[in-house]
Amino acid sequence: MNSKIDGSKIDRFWEARSRQSAVEAARFHPEFTSYDLALIEPHLIGGASVLDLGCGTCALANAIAARETVHVHAVDKYPGMLDFADKRSNLSTEVADAVGYGGDRRFDVILLFGVINSIPDADDRMQMYRTLREMLRQGGKLIVKSQFGIAEEVLVDAYSQDLGMDYAAVYPRVDDEEERLKRLFSVSRIDPYPAEYNRWSNTHFYAFLCVKH
Repeated sequence: MNSKIDGSKIDRFWEARSRQSAVEAARFHPEFTSYDLALIEPHLIGGASVLDLGCGTCALANAIAARETVHVHAVDKYPGMLDFADKRSNLSTEVADAVGYGGDRRFDVILLFGVINSIPDADDRMQMYRTLREMLRQGGKLIVKSQFGIAEEVLVDAYSQDLGMDYAAVYPRVDDEEERLKRLFSVSRIDPYPAEYNRWSNTHFYAFLCVKH
């Protein structure tokens, strides 16, 4: 199923966010960061190479790079987001779109946190998963965290009072996205947040730990 969401609306939203201050452009849910790091850290074996694809303001990339034995490559489509990256020798940045991203580099861990909500075409997401699998070393892990529809895909295309601007996104049906990932990986579904963080009855935040075998 390919969602009937205008991708240009999603682009306009994130481009505008990238031109704001660090506080205003930051992750929608900064209170999630400690839980996200707890999810990621068991996989950061010394010397690990990490790709943070669609890194936003580098909140996770900066925190991970504080572990000096890990190298993080942070990638975002919007250059302004990368202005918030810490200046560290083990943190590199690149301007690129998650859709169509690829290359010869190989990683131990790839993070895709909150990214798929901005990719309305399910075929694009599936192709991205295939490419990222190729970019993982054997035994490497792709961690996909997102807000998902529970019973069905949920589309949002409206003015957000919380954000003070128009917002468009797709929340894929969780079972459908898990099935896509299982075509390529061994997959575990994780429910990483306290119940009160899931404020809406028709969506839920999940993470998928996807292992390349």
